[in-house]
Amino acid sequence: MESFPEQRAANLVADVTGPTLDAPHRHRGRQDVPSEAPNKRIAIDLSAFPSDWQRIAASCAPLTSSARTCVHAIWVPLRHVGWAASLGAATASLSQSNPHPAVRGLDVSVQHLRWARFYSAVGWALGGANALRSARRIWLEDPAWQALRRYSEDALALPDPLGQTSAMTLMIEGLLRPMLGTGALRRCVGDESRALGSHVDALNSPGSTRSACIDSAALAQWGARAASAALPLFERVWGQDTDEKLGAAMEAIAYRVAPVGAAIGRCA
Repeated sequence: MESFPEQRAANLVADVTGPTLDAPHRHRGRQDVPSEAPNKRIAIDLSAFPSDWQRIAASCAPLTSSARTCVHAIWVPLRHVGWAASLGAATASLSQSNPHPAVRGLDVSVQHLRWARFYSAVGWALGGANALRSARRIWLEDPAWQALRRYSEDALALPDPLGQTSAMTLMIEGLLRPMLGTGALRRCVGDESRALGSHVDALNSPGSTRSACIDSAALAQWGARAASAALPLFERVWGQDTDEKLGAAMEAIAYRVAPVGAAIGRCA
């Protein structure tokens, strides 16, 4: 399996060199530094400090072939939704029509990007770059994903950046996080998902899921379409229980609705 970029940190070697500026500026403010400081190579062993990638890889290691197939087909392509949502929120933070501080929009963007990064790491742990390329084909071609893909594309095409953020927040925070959380993993994978589920729990913790409220106008305009777009994916996991689970998720959205124009910002 190909090495994930963060894995290379274990082999990190830092180059510590002397001053490299031109002679007239070489010692400005650094009179105590010799002009010909020798180069030094200091090896830094980070193997004793497990990274997030190493923990995710370890949680995926016990999965059987069938479990890996399920996670790869249903969870890894979610990274594309996260990227779209992150882009929309970042754009909204730069919009002159946004009445909220830019840092709030960037905070929402980072939260969505963190979500996408997690599922990218899961995909890499399951099969390296080939698994990620396969997940991209699923996102582009699998019939169960096409309504969700078109939803994301149409949301990003909205002329109002705040509308983009509202539509994508509705999908991720209102539906995908609650419907494809630990319970869905357990149903699809079984007890093997316990270790991976702990990471999903951390990802969906209140500190993450409350990254943005859901605009009431977006709920009225996009709510039915969001549920319809994600329905084929939810049915693969929940089967006959889909309607009950989806109904509960839609009811929970009501507690996260904010006034029109308040989509960027934290829920109380």
